[in-house]
Amino acid sequence: MPSTSELEAFWQGAAPEGRARFADVRLIGSGAYSVVARATDARTSSPVAIKRIAEVFYDAQEAKKVLREIRLLRDFRHPNVISLIALIPPHSMETFDDIFMVTDFMESDLRRVIKARQPLDAARVRSFMAQLLAGLHHVHNHAGIHRDLKPANILISSSARTPATPHGLLRLCDFGLARVDPDATNGETKREQEAATQVDALSDPEDAGEGDAAPKSPPLLKKQMTSYVVTRWYRAPEVILRERYTAAIDMWAVGCIFKELLELTPASKFRTGALFPGRYCIPFSFDDDHKSRHRHDQLSVPLAQA
Repeated sequence: MPSTSELEAFWQGAAPEGRARFADVRLIGSGAYSVVARATDARTSSPVAIKRIAEVFYDAQEAKKVLREIRLLRDFRHPNVISLIALIPPHSMETFDDIFMVTDFMESDLRRVIKARQPLDAARVRSFMAQLLAGLHHVHNHAGIHRDLKPANILISSSARTPATPHGLLRLCDFGLARVDPDATNGETKREQEAATQVDALSDPEDAGEGDAAPKSPPLLKKQMTSYVVTRWYRAPEVILRERYTAAIDMWAVGCIFKELLELTPASKFRTGALFPGRYCIPFSFDDDHKSRHRHDQLSVPLAQA
């Protein structure tokens, strides 16, 4: 159990009426900018995860990632996509510096399952893949591109077993790098498109070419697709080669994840792990020692062989 001082530090900046809604708060993880706690929602008696993102306005790029994720999660409504249950209001707008996001609580993630190297029966793999594809279909049908699909961003709850999900519930999470696909309109409302444009049209060095001056007016959304995205092990060739990409890059990541799950089935004779466990990417690795690359590195394996 966390100490009183740890809980007070976690809740710093939150409005008292907001934090009063949650009981049995336990800290379960932390990162560079955030702390995550597990709690019970008094309104539903259900377990939830509360993510406190500290000093969210200190870095403009991190602030915009949080804003994008909140905007997207507001519109997604699918059992295989994490739900944004609430945003805890700040104690004071004058000192507003931290954001508290309340989402579904999930016990584990696919990265831990794969890293454990325990055998998975084929039925469980089929269940995971069906849920993954169902959630991703919902995202794509709302003109979204996840852009950072990897096992760590696929949450699993073994306790949420139902007749429809006998092997546990799976949900996509972490939409901080997600974008709206400018070429996709199926299922997207005018309000969603305008809101996405307002967020992504902000002058963003991550999305601009080197040496580009900040535009006086918001540029077209089509010009804002970033090259340096997606965890390298699951990065599609279009991203590596800095070509224009679409929602298909998410499907490349799905294929890489599927391969790792298949190797955990009892019938598999292979245990080679990630498909492309590389450390290099274009254009950030030209100065590295190319001789030290792993033979399975993304830049060492011909695309035809991939």
